[in-house]
Amino acid sequence: MPARGWTGFYGGVQAGGSIGSADFTSGAERGRVTGLAAGLLGNDPATARLENDRHVSQLLRVGKADTTGSHYGGFIGFNTGWDEGILGFEINYNFTSLGMTSANSIHGTFLTSDKFSDTITLSTASTVLLRDYATFRGRAGWEIGRFLPYVFAGFAAARADVSRSVTAMTTGIDAAPPPAIPRPPFSVGPTTASEIRENAFGFGYAAGIGVDVMLVSNLFMRAEWEYIGLGKFQDQTVHLSNVRAALGMKF
Repeated sequence: MPARGWTGFYGGVQAGGSIGSADFTSGAERGRVTGLAAGLLGNDPATARLENDRHVSQLLRVGKADTTGSHYGGFIGFNTGWDEGILGFEINYNFTSLGMTSANSIHGTFLTSDKFSDTITLSTASTVLLRDYATFRGRAGWEIGRFLPYVFAGFAAARADVSRSVTAMTTGIDAAPPPAIPRPPFSVGPTTASEIRENAFGFGYAAGIGVDVMLVSNLFMRAEWEYIGLGKFQDQTVHLSNVRAALGMKF
């Protein structure tokens, strides 16, 4: 006998909190950062000499970043079932503004091939700003009176703005030994180079658990936990852990 309480089309609105984590440690991301730094240092003869001699751009590292925030959106789906078992499909969409940034800097003094003692401060920051995401999930639940506990899994897609920047400040003093004629010191910077890509897309998976509770005929509330793993937007991976509450209606 089909389960009667939860079958058919439904939809609703939702809101909740998110924990976001971004990983910037891939070799490709490091290559983008060091390439940006090398290009920046190559713009001036003095810093280009430092880069050519000491390859200071290779010393930059980026790591991982975590953040918390909120999200809100809606969902629509369809359930079918037999006895107390429920199977369904649901589309879930949420707006958010989760910014994850990994920053790093180096400071050091290096002797270059032309006998200058160069002191450089080189800093970098890589950021993923998650704008919105959607999941397309299959659900399986079990009707227990007014309650429908369920599990789900499916496909996820998200949109984000991706950026990285490098800033350099360099000073140099003559380190040539006597009897060389002293040369004047120099200062370059601070100068900054950046890359920005808006509306980058990442794809991955979603899974989680939840419970729907029938309040009155055709009106229900929901509590849910969701995990989303997203592949590379450019060269960064992002993971989300979401908790939310929702209010829905059966059609």
